[in-house]
Amino acid sequence: MANEDWAKDPNTRPEVLAMLSTSPSAAVRVLVAQNPSAPEMALMHLARDEDDSVRRAVSQRSNVSSDVLRVALLPRELLSQIDAPEPMPEAPAAVGEAAPAAEEPTPAQAAPAPSPAYDLPVQAEKKPSWLAWFWRLFGRSA
Repeated sequence: MANEDWAKDPNTRPEVLAMLSTSPSAAVRVLVAQNPSAPEMALMHLARDEDDSVRRAVSQRSNVSSDVLRVALLPRELLSQIDAPEPMPEAPAAVGEAAPAAEEPTPAQAAPAPSPAYDLPVQAEKKPSWLAWFWRLFGRSA
């Protein structure tokens, strides 16, 4: 399936549409902007796009937030003066490709933070065996 097909399919997952919103192809970005399943973060990214056709597609949506619409309707010269958007994930060459592997946490990052509760010795309660329960039920003491 080509990126254009993924971008215009209303059943495409929002994560995929967010990745496609960073596509180098303006046609793909326009299709993402027109997709009703496009997430708000991707629409805000597309509202700041350098291509006027992408920004126009965002502004013509019927269900877009006022913040996104305000950014999409700004003149291009003023886009650089507003806050920078959150970075979007990089789009793979094709949607079916595997995403880059996440970095493995170091042992220091993976270990829980030291706590006084970990330092205290834990005394396990002595649990009665099944035989002790049996004798308690039937009157003998174990």
